[in-house]
Amino acid sequence: MRIVTIIGLALLALVAMILGGRLLWRAFVPQKEGIQPHSGKWSLEQQGKWLLALLLLMLLALGIERIVQTPNTPQGKYEPPHMENGQIVPGRFH
Repeated sequence: MRIVTIIGLALLALVAMILGGRLLWRAFVPQKEGIQPHSGKWSLEQQGKWLLALLLLMLLALGIERIVQTPNTPQGKYEPPHMENGQIVPGRFH
């Protein structure tokens, strides 16, 4: 399950970076005079909405992943397995 989450987040991040880079390129790189830039299928406003949706989806996925992965301890803190029973493992720094 964890590898699927990582791969999904990586793909979402890649698409968001590509879309964000394209938006920045179109916004800040000057166009040559007399040549109309290719408008493409989507307007800048639509691309911005898709970028925002992808970023929100990534944050939602990270939040869900964190909720699922956090163990239920009394303080809500993670404790390594060797510390659960008060055992000290030789060779570990505490």
